[in-house]
Amino acid sequence: MIIDKLSNLSRYKSIDKNFAKAVEYIEKTDLSKLGYGKFEISGSDIFLLKMEVDTYDYESSQYEVHNVYADLHISQDSDEVHFFERGELMERTKMEYDKNGDVALYELDSTRNKLQPLVGEFIFFWPGEAHAPKTTDKIRKMDKIIIKINTEKR
Repeated sequence: MIIDKLSNLSRYKSIDKNFAKAVEYIEKTDLSKLGYGKFEISGSDIFLLKMEVDTYDYESSQYEVHNVYADLHISQDSDEVHFFERGELMERTKMEYDKNGDVALYELDSTRNKLQPLVGEFIFFWPGEAHAPKTTDKIRKMDKIIIKINTEKR
């Protein structure tokens, strides 16, 4: 997991070749001008999702774990909280792993690692790292940008 300012994103290009491609896309794209939708950066290996989502409150929030894709969350709302935990500590399954969606869901049993990025910051989660995004004090609508990065094809 990495949390930092977007202006420092290029420092991390060497961690993965697909991550580097995602960074290059971000550097040349005005993300604020994108409408909602799915934008392919490198086919199905790297794509951006910009959407309006319903947030979770602290009672309904849940962990998600991916096996193939890393998540690069670009903060659009400074009220959004992410919880982070080691994937192997997930015990109470809400949804078994879905290969098509590349996600398993777990109960929010641990809130010891709370992250609250500001607008202009990002959080990067590797596959296998449990994270609970979209958490706010009360359920509401929120804009969300996530870049999905296939880390199996390095």
